[in-house]
Amino acid sequence: MTVQAITLNLPKTIYEQIRRAAEKARRPIDEVLVEAVFEWIEGGTVIRGKTPKGRATVAALNVNHPDMVSARRLWAIAGWHPSVD
Repeated sequence: MTVQAITLNLPKTIYEQIRRAAEKARRPIDEVLVEAVFEWIEGGTVIRGKTPKGRATVAALNVNHPDMVSARRLWAIAGWHPSVD
């Protein structure tokens, strides 16, 4: 499986706020950026973009394809998803 990086061009002031929040929480900035742009809804089965770029990314990557939503629903029932680490 090939993993592709996604680049978000955020205004510097927003990026700095997210960077400071990541430092304060002692978490990797990548995790905090993802939470700033995306969220789980419908019991963790659907990904929703919180920003215009997040919504465009969700649509472009088709991350809510019915097969993926069904798989996430089964994973949630089994207790494997969403992760809580």
